[in-house]
Amino acid sequence: IFATDYNAKVIITGGTITKNTAMWGGGIYLFNAAQMTMSDSAVISENTANSNGGGVFLNQSANVSGVGIVKPTLTMTGGNIEGNTATGNGGGICEARGSVVDISGGTVKNNKSSHGAGIFIGDVSNATFSDGVITGNTATGYGGVYACESRETTFTMTGGVIGGSGNGNSSGEEGGGIFSSGGTTKCYIRSAEISYNTASGSGGGIFSGYGAELQVGRQGNSTVGNGPVIAHNTSSVSGGGIRANGGGNNESDRGGTTTIYGALIDGNTANGTYGGGISVQDSVGGGSIFSMSYTRVINNYVGNLRPDGNSIGGGVSIKNNDNGNGTAVPTFSNNQ
Repeated sequence: IFATDYNAKVIITGGTITKNTAMWGGGIYLFNAAQMTMSDSAVISENTANSNGGGVFLNQSANVSGVGIVKPTLTMTGGNIEGNTATGNGGGICEARGSVVDISGGTVKNNKSSHGAGIFIGDVSNATFSDGVITGNTATGYGGVYACESRETTFTMTGGVIGGSGNGNSSGEEGGGIFSSGGTTKCYIRSAEISYNTASGSGGGIFSGYGAELQVGRQGNSTVGNGPVIAHNTSSVSGGGIRANGGGNNESDRGGTTTIYGALIDGNTANGTYGGGISVQDSVGGGSIFSMSYTRVINNYVGNLRPDGNSIGGGVSIKNNDNGNGTAVPTFSNNQ
């Protein structure tokens, strides 16, 4: 299906869109102001994009923002987007630029792509996730959910599950559950479960870096551990639960702001040497800020117990660059 401009509305309450192939949007392509709602027993499955958006692709003709702009929009209250493949970004859903995705039910599962195997969120786009499941998606690069690009990208999660027991998301590099990157990228995890995800790089549950802002929980929450649950995620390098303020292998690009309120960081594993639960890293000029309050950090593990004693922070690791002169500024209060 290709839907374009202001009068285009796609409503799917049942049936299956399956085994189609296109360059963009193997199942559905929403262009400019096209609107789509998906609910009930609808299924978008086993479609292929030879570029981006195996299941659904959303795109504006130019990077646009401002009052009065109607963006291509996907509203998902039920149904399944599953088993789709993109050779580029967004195996399940790809927001290329200037678009909106609102998920309050249903499942995005078992999709495959280079980055953002479940959902890819690009320029001037935002996605909200209040209920449902994003699980079993496989990225050869970054993220089950990938929030990145050059400007005004936002991912907000107020409920639902990313991962889940037995079938979490996986990435070949950073961010098994979520990868968030870029100086104007914002990732707000207000209430959620992010669990059983794996990353071959850092950040089994969440990777946030290259200047991105990450908030886990709600400011002002004064009850320990009753907010978002980041649990049973695994990283092959650092930050089994969360890798904060990172820059991958590029020391000069680290930085960002990470704030954690009232979360539970439980049972995560880093099979490298830093931060079983949380790893915070920075370099000269990075300007990182990290704060954590009313958070419970328990049962986390660093797997590479080196004989030279360089295995650091089963719960939390704060590490500047290898010369010891980075700029990470951590603050802690009322944690357990």
